[in-house]
Amino acid sequence: MKKFLLILGLFFCFNFAYAGLSVTPSVTNVLGEQGSVYKGKFIVRNTYDYPITIKVNFDKGNNFSGNPDISVENWLKFEKEKYDIAKDGQVEIPYEANILSNMKGSVSAKVEFSVDQGSMISISVVVPIYITVKGTENIDFNIDSLDFVPSEKGIAYKLILENNGNVHIRHTGQIEIYTKKKKSLVKTIPVPETVPTYCESKRTFNDLFIQKGELKKGKYVAVFKIDALGKQAVKEIKFKLTKHGEVITQ
Repeated sequence: MKKFLLILGLFFCFNFAYAGLSVTPSVTNVLGEQGSVYKGKFIVRNTYDYPITIKVNFDKGNNFSGNPDISVENWLKFEKEKYDIAKDGQVEIPYEANILSNMKGSVSAKVEFSVDQGSMISISVVVPIYITVKGTENIDFNIDSLDFVPSEKGIAYKLILENNGNVHIRHTGQIEIYTKKKKSLVKTIPVPETVPTYCESKRTFNDLFIQKGELKKGKYVAVFKIDALGKQAVKEIKFKLTKHGEVITQ
């Protein structure tokens, strides 16, 4: 028997606006138990100066391989395919996400809202829905490799995160820079939340590490602490900063 119970819906409630369409939320993350149904909605606003008709389509996203026989049509349902929106108006588009009894890990869908204007070039906005099946999660990730690369502003880091688990992760964390042999902490750099690393995959992340002239020449230790879903991956890298601002890893 299905439980029509909202388990938990976590929204990143920012508008996604493009070429006359505004969609909220831009990302939907749902955590629910097997056999439950999540009822959600999108709000689509028409920012054109004339009325429009939008069409709703959806397709498979990035799924855990343990769900090979589950298509997106099995679990995601919209009430109808087309909606009319008046000039400067908006419409609520309800849907149901059925968390099936044989689902595990995570599944996702790409939902597309397109302007249906006959022969006109179609303008569309695509937003994701992520489903994580509560009680079946395997959270397993690590820092696969870490390196430094030159940047116009100084030195950037190149981090490859490997997700061996069955759910997607959006990591945060911090980078701690110490003097030689970790005698004293020089600087802490926050790592903000960013795009997801999908299950059973790797993803490369690049960002500024140190600005030009920020540190004097010498030997340092950088400790990368990456957090996601209550777990942490840690990797240290020793490096030498030359008088010319170049980084040599050791």
